[in-house]
Amino acid sequence: SKELHHHIKAINSDLEKENDGLRARVAELQGRLAASSDEAGRLRTALVDCKDGSRRNADLADATARNLKTCEAQTGEVTREAEQSQRRLEVCDKMRKEKQAKVEELIKASGGPDRTEEALQQGNELRIKHTQCTAKLEKSQLNASSCGQLASEQATELV
Repeated sequence: SKELHHHIKAINSDLEKENDGLRARVAELQGRLAASSDEAGRLRTALVDCKDGSRRNADLADATARNLKTCEAQTGEVTREAEQSQRRLEVCDKMRKEKQAKVEELIKASGGPDRTEEALQQGNELRIKHTQCTAKLEKSQLNASSCGQLASEQATELV
C-alpha cells in the first residue's frame, strides 16, 4: 500500500508537471493567439486602406479618362476653329489684294499718285470752304431772324 501510495504520488507529481507544462503551453498559445489577433486586425486595416486606395485610384483613373476625352474634344474643336480662321484669313488677304489692285487702278486712272494727292488736297479745301459757308449761312439766318424780330418789334411800336 505504501508502494502504491508512492506510485500514485509519483504519477500525481508527473501529472502535475505535465499539467504545469500544458498550462505554460496554453499560456504561450494564448499569447500567440493574441498577437495573431492583433496582426489580423492590422492586416484587416491595411486591406481596407488598400481597397480605399484602389477605389481612389480607380476614381482618379476614371476622372483622368473623362478629362482626356474632354481635352481631345476641345483639341478637335480648336483645330476646326483654327482651320476656319485660316480660311477666313486667306479670304481677307485675297480681298485686301483685290482692293489694293483696285486702288492702284484708280490711282492710275486719276493721273497717278501726284494727281491723287492733289485731289485729296482739293477735297480737303472744299470741305473747309463748305464748313465756312455753312457757318456763314447759319450766321446769316441768325441775323435774318434777329432782323425779322426787330422789324416785328418796330412794326408793333408804330401801331
